[in-house]
Amino acid sequence: LYKVSYNIDRINSKWDNFKNMSYFIRLDFLKSFIASNKMIKHIFIMNNELRLYAQIFNLRLDKLINYSNNSFIIFISKFVKIRVLYLSNTFLTNIPSFSSHKKINLKSLISTIKKKYLILIIPDYLAKELSQFEKEEYIKIDVEEDMYLETRKEWKSIDDYVSDLRAKYRKKIYNIRKNSADIGIVKFNYDEIKSCTKELQILFNQIVNDSKFNGPDFNINVIIELLRNKLANVYGYYINDKLIAFSTEISENDYLYSYYVGFDKKRNKDSSIYGRILLETIGNAIIQKKSKIIFGRTANEYKSNFGAVPKSSSIYVKINNSIISFLLKKLFMNIKLKKWKQRRPFKKHI
Repeated sequence: LYKVSYNIDRINSKWDNFKNMSYFIRLDFLKSFIASNKMIKHIFIMNNELRLYAQIFNLRLDKLINYSNNSFIIFISKFVKIRVLYLSNTFLTNIPSFSSHKKINLKSLISTIKKKYLILIIPDYLAKELSQFEKEEYIKIDVEEDMYLETRKEWKSIDDYVSDLRAKYRKKIYNIRKNSADIGIVKFNYDEIKSCTKELQILFNQIVNDSKFNGPDFNINVIIELLRNKLANVYGYYINDKLIAFSTEISENDYLYSYYVGFDKKRNKDSSIYGRILLETIGNAIIQKKSKIIFGRTANEYKSNFGAVPKSSSIYVKINNSIISFLLKKLFMNIKLKKWKQRRPFKKHI
């Protein structure tokens, strides 16, 4: 049997008492998200073999209209909110939010959740660990690939990485460095980052607002809390004392996760801000002797210029209402990923 709680204070003494617990579901990590997202119902499911963090939130249907040409769906989307049960952390969609010592019985797990919801979403990495999972009851949707770069033991600095690139891509790096030469980079401490909360949120929103689809609005205070608790490093990028970008890195064992980036899109064209951020992240991973960098799901083709490669991802969706299911099923099934070209920047003999 699974036990469920909606109050983090009720599980404080038990939750972290678990062998081989994922870094991303430790209470000190999750508290940063919970404190900054009061509108989300946070769910903790546990027994002797499982710790699983999930969320229930309202999703505006109008965030899906970019996937539809149906005028009726576009019209009603402006008025409809959907209650979603997401069996993971919607702010870290490519990272599992569970640790389990054996297969998870989905039907038993779902039966413990008494809160109302209309749509159930299960990420693929969780689906692989489920029993009593009837795939035919779900719509499988491919989502943007997760981009990652495996570092090489012979890389001792960013210059070693650059030397392994083909001439065409070394020139790209040269141009990025040239265009971003005026950028100063600061590793934020807590007091520094607190003083520029508004600017960070504006920079982040510039990037996330371009996404065709995203979940609940992200509160930049999550990053500030992660930094305060020394669970992430945050870097500010400045030109003439003006903050024009930031990047966040989360380190777990042998991996470096590049998460929560924001930048001035207008200045990016001339100053190669995002390219500079990627180079700094690669350099940090090399110095820290990380074996892999997880770059996340956005700007796939651009990231492939730096050697990042994709890992396919999908979700399983179940709609618990026949009318809404009729309206949305075709929409979900017609979601197509944007095609992009995988770049091969490394020398052939490498």
